[in-house]
Amino acid sequence: MSSPLLATFRQAYRDLDLFPLLSDEEVEAFRVDYGRDALVRLEQAVDDAPEDGKIIFAGHRGCGKSTLLAHFGHLMSDPEREPRYFVVRFSISDMVEMSAVDHVNILYAIALQLLSKASDSEVDIPTTTQEEILNWFITTHSTTEIKDLKSQIGIGGDVLKVLTAKLQTESTFREEIKRTYERRISELVAKIEEIAGLIQQNSIRPLLVIIDDLDKLDWKLVEEIYKNNILALFQPKMRMVFTIPIAVVRDIELRTILQSACGRPILQMGVANFLLRPIVIVNSSRINERSIFF
Repeated sequence: MSSPLLATFRQAYRDLDLFPLLSDEEVEAFRVDYGRDALVRLEQAVDDAPEDGKIIFAGHRGCGKSTLLAHFGHLMSDPEREPRYFVVRFSISDMVEMSAVDHVNILYAIALQLLSKASDSEVDIPTTTQEEILNWFITTHSTTEIKDLKSQIGIGGDVLKVLTAKLQTESTFREEIKRTYERRISELVAKIEEIAGLIQQNSIRPLLVIIDDLDKLDWKLVEEIYKNNILALFQPKMRMVFTIPIAVVRDIELRTILQSACGRPILQMGVANFLLRPIVIVNSSRINERSIFF
């Protein structure tokens, strides 16, 4: 069955679908001005944080976290802002199959994104240093995997794009990365910090990494990452914003682990939603401490 009325309803359904507003065009066309308090407090928390500060951001599904963090990233990298940050924001779902996320491939994804952003922003990194870093990226325990990577890159493939595609789609590559670095986390962290140092040195701006969609992980993966490997995830000495499922801050054991890892209490903040028109509904559910935003 097809009719103009049915077509109109279908288009309306698509237009009202919930999706993060990530591009400047989407923000301009669809964004409802909300969450100002959250933005101000998040901005202050990042500015006040030490150079290796970690901020956990949580909220209910559909409350606007991704849109708010995308807007936050634009604000923090605004040329008119002081200090202006070198912002690297990405969704973990664009880097790794969500059912396969672990602390090792999160750290590997951070390293990839740092170098990719540096390249896109034309950060002046010496050629020999770039080559050394890229060679490190394709070095694994498996000789077969190394040969496969070199063959793909040798026929005109972009190193970072090849590695990103393999990390996202190939379970064998993810397993190889995990096998290579699971017991050598300090080496992986050192490479992240080396790239971060080059970015900050050449851009003359503090670095801010924002990782979205970690809140969409299955509970089993959440426990494995945030309960068993949170210290590894927090090792890189740079300001970072993570998202987590709201259920984590309701779980006494995980909440205690997060507070201990962050080294400070949880920040009290309401949950914002909007309905129908640009009306902000503030949920009264809160936590009475200080370092997790939700």
